[in-house]
Amino acid sequence: MRSLYEQCLRETDSNRKGKLFEEFVAEFFRGISGFDVDKRLKICFTDLDVVVKVDKPEHIVKYGNFIVVQCRNIKDPLGPQAILELQSQAKVYGSLVKIAVLATTSKLTNNTKSRLRSVNESGEIFIVVIEGEDWKFFLGSNLTSKEFFDIMIKETPKKYR
Repeated sequence: MRSLYEQCLRETDSNRKGKLFEEFVAEFFRGISGFDVDKRLKICFTDLDVVVKVDKPEHIVKYGNFIVVQCRNIKDPLGPQAILELQSQAKVYGSLVKIAVLATTSKLTNNTKSRLRSVNESGEIFIVVIEGEDWKFFLGSNLTSKEFFDIMIKETPKKYR
């Protein structure tokens, strides 16, 4: 996984760069038992990059039937629009989605962090953000994908106060 992530960062072609990062993120979620990642799982038209179908009943209670993921492989910090877009895309899935993920190689602006807090405090959907520094931490650790994902879920409210 580390080499695929590094390849994502080195790529200069914007289309290829995005596809590589989507594949990296899909591979990350494939590493979690009971998660099925397949581009054909999209149940409606959205601009989501990865949709995870949760297969284990014990996981559905915690994560929902689907986890929707927006991937952004960019250098500049993400603005609030990224949160708003993901929130509206996740709403299309209704009650089947409890958690949406914004995966990026970058970081969030302060305005984006504020928007994230607001969305998460509303209780409609919970958005987990995995930034570039988080991916680097994961790739340098001995954590499993599930352990890391659970940490990101738990730490999101603290990290973006």
